[in-house]
Amino acid sequence: MVEPVSLITEHLSEIVKEIRALNPDRNWLLQHYWIDSETFPEQAKAIASVVAEMVALNPANLTPTEASQRVIGVMVRAVREEHFDEREVVDELETTVAFLVHYQGSADIHLQVQNLVAASEFSLGEVVIVPIRNQGDLTEYNLKYDQHSLRSSDVSSVNAYARVEQAPGLGTAASINAIVLAERVLKVVRGIGLPNLWGRDWGQMGITGRVVGSGWTILRTGEGFWNSSLRTNLTPQTWYMSLEAMLSNYSATEIERVRGIYDNSSRTAVENKVLQALFWLGEATFPSETSAKFAHLSIAFETAVGGEASGDSYLRDIGITQMLAERTAFLLGTNRESRIGIHKSVAALYGSRSKVMHGETEPISEAELTRWVYVVWQTTRAMLDLSSNLATVEDFAMWCRKLRYTLPTSE
Repeated sequence: MVEPVSLITEHLSEIVKEIRALNPDRNWLLQHYWIDSETFPEQAKAIASVVAEMVALNPANLTPTEASQRVIGVMVRAVREEHFDEREVVDELETTVAFLVHYQGSADIHLQVQNLVAASEFSLGEVVIVPIRNQGDLTEYNLKYDQHSLRSSDVSSVNAYARVEQAPGLGTAASINAIVLAERVLKVVRGIGLPNLWGRDWGQMGITGRVVGSGWTILRTGEGFWNSSLRTNLTPQTWYMSLEAMLSNYSATEIERVRGIYDNSSRTAVENKVLQALFWLGEATFPSETSAKFAHLSIAFETAVGGEASGDSYLRDIGITQMLAERTAFLLGTNRESRIGIHKSVAALYGSRSKVMHGETEPISEAELTRWVYVVWQTTRAMLDLSSNLATVEDFAMWCRKLRYTLPTSE
């Protein structure tokens, strides 16, 4: 069986020979560094197909842009050569292709964060949020201002950056993977800080270029100038958010518990539910229509307290709305009256979900949405506290079953 690297190399070598056979203008070739689709339509199409095959062999570490740039660089040089040495071209192509499809490295990527002020560094998983201080002559702040004319018309909104020391991938892939990792962390921060974001246009805090009203993502590899960008036109954003203020919604113990869950590759089912609920809470804080926010909050709610225990017919007996309302009442209620009130409120709010989502009723009002925000946020926090003692959905269902037949101690 022929190895993929050899097949790809052979295909690219044939494309080089095809282009040379067309006798392209050598002066044109010396001025161009690309095999464009207008001049070489069939060959450009074939290269795109081969590049897609290469990316499929190493999708976590490679992008079409990175693969194209490297193989086409070799091919253009081969086409330009007046004297064609096929063996030499094949060897260089094979070395390049093998490097690309087997690459498993990483890069240190820094991403500017807009509208977030941090007093100190905060780490979660692979990401560290680092403040940019406004003091001294050689600070990040001054480097940022030195470069702003090339990258951003609103540098004053950037007061922190997210650092991913080992973003997997080559070149562009590492940058894209860094953005994904950083945004996951920022969603957790937004989820924890949801009460601070509410009422402030949902606080457009995030990676520069990835929040409403901005264009390019500004990044760099390692310390120094902000020297790269992905896809400008940054426009003034909304209020700054304080990282410490958002995190203060949880106790120091709870923050450490979140960090422990995030870093654990062998999470329990309940721990995973908490983390996924925080992601969805963070997703719900981005600017959108009321109905879209309601939908994201509902998904966060279902993620936090939903799930049917195996062998338990209770869900089928009472229905999902009543089950979720009951679980929330047990999580948040402190006595009979508060549990009954929470049960009714959740049943009414969640019960309208289907009609709102299918356009059968008017979108949820701001007042109702605000009530739903705090119910879901408090429920997720309560599940975080329970996750230390409960591992599975079955454990959670049993915990609820015991409370179902036990009066609160205050009574």
